[in-house]
Amino acid sequence: MHRKLLPRSPAALTVAAVTLAVAACGGSGSSDKDPASAVPDRAPVYLEAELRPEGEKGDDARALLGKLLRTSDVDREIAAILDEELKDSKESLSFREDIDPWVGDRAAVAVLDQRRGREDPDVLVVINSRDDEKARAAIAKVRDVKKVNHRGADYYVNKSEDNAIALVDGRVLIGQETSVKAGIEVLKGDRDPLSEAKGLKDIRDQLDDDRVGLAYANVARLGELSEGAVGLDWVETAQSLRSAFAKGEDGSFGVGLELDPDALRFEAVALGAQAQQVEGEASDLLAALPEDAWLALGVGDLGKTLNQALDQVAKEGRSLGLDPRRLLEQVKTMFGIDVERDLLSWMGDGAAFVRGDAKRPGGALVIQSTDPARSGQAVARITRLLRALELRPRTTRVAGVSALRIDIEDLPEPILVAGKGDRFAIAYGSAALRGALDSGGRLGESRGFREATAKLEDVKPSLFVDTPALVKVFGSELDDDPRARKALSTLGPIAGGGEVDDDKATYDLVVGIR
Repeated sequence: MHRKLLPRSPAALTVAAVTLAVAACGGSGSSDKDPASAVPDRAPVYLEAELRPEGEKGDDARALLGKLLRTSDVDREIAAILDEELKDSKESLSFREDIDPWVGDRAAVAVLDQRRGREDPDVLVVINSRDDEKARAAIAKVRDVKKVNHRGADYYVNKSEDNAIALVDGRVLIGQETSVKAGIEVLKGDRDPLSEAKGLKDIRDQLDDDRVGLAYANVARLGELSEGAVGLDWVETAQSLRSAFAKGEDGSFGVGLELDPDALRFEAVALGAQAQQVEGEASDLLAALPEDAWLALGVGDLGKTLNQALDQVAKEGRSLGLDPRRLLEQVKTMFGIDVERDLLSWMGDGAAFVRGDAKRPGGALVIQSTDPARSGQAVARITRLLRALELRPRTTRVAGVSALRIDIEDLPEPILVAGKGDRFAIAYGSAALRGALDSGGRLGESRGFREATAKLEDVKPSLFVDTPALVKVFGSELDDDPRARKALSTLGPIAGGGEVDDDKATYDLVVGIR
């Protein structure tokens, strides 16, 4: 048995499972058992994939993968990729001959609890088998293993590599020996399965049934991964921070993956989230940003959002000695600036953008002012604060207005702060400030923005990424990886948007494929 095939983090088989989920290669399997029924119920992280979707889902998956891999023979290309992974593992296995004949309909990867003294948590891979005899034949080809029995089930272990493999009740279990033994105990009824956990059930109920993949996390248990390897102080810190994102033990997060012929769709949902609905939305401001922005992100009602964040950090941070409200009082006493009144009170929707290339990037934070008189005074107050901090700001004129300029050593462009009408901006570079205050061409009128946001369903955009432009900016970093460059060249623009309703937050993200 070799580390690459059954490693401490089983990369080869994880890649195989995820790729199969997208590939939809091969015929229909007979094993549709829930992989989560082989995973302990307290697993904090769980990912699953439907390996052989049928009908329209299967057709969409094959069409999408053909575009991603730039091939008309999806099965052949997938087999070549996975055979390359198996070759690196030094095992005498072939995907077509040894793996594909037994792999069933579903697979999963779960992160389990962390053993004390280990840097990494245990991981368990579960792959459904549609032909146990062929699965046993493949396992028999794995080298350097010893047969062991646990709870009446045989498994094969390589002690020196701390990994194991088992075939139990139509499922192949792969991972560290402790992980495989935990999976056996669940299947033998000695431990409760994750499939019966409330958090996973609730997430599955919320996500679309057309998904081919799912990622799940129990937010309240994520900090438990630290308990085996670090001290009590960090555990207490993690527990305090976790409570800022989830209410009680039921806080959970999930992402579903759906496949269209021309898009990847990610549907995210957080249940029990410590989030509050804000009245504003940033979609109009996002669309008004400069048309050459390749990254844009909006936040509705920025002032209220920041105030809520301050309240939450203050509430959860007292046990850690963190109190941002006290810090703001100190700023008011020392510099005469009331952050809530002088800054947050007039902040409406906000949006940030990035433009330019790797050599001359630019960007800005743009805030819609609900009180132009007060936001106009903010520049003078910020100037007073910076002078007190000995940053030596000066004034200049950009886009027909007086702007505060801060030159920072080693940065080729200055930081500029200015207000104009109902817009307030903090920009890197004068070109970015002009774009922030006086957008010529609008992002909302660009082909990429319209193409991406048209794919969103029932939500307004708060995120835009012009992926083709981004690949041009940083494409030279991929010169040594032609396969990755080829895949990235198929990506179209990305758009996302979400909403919060009581203790449920949802977010949709669509990645175009060309």
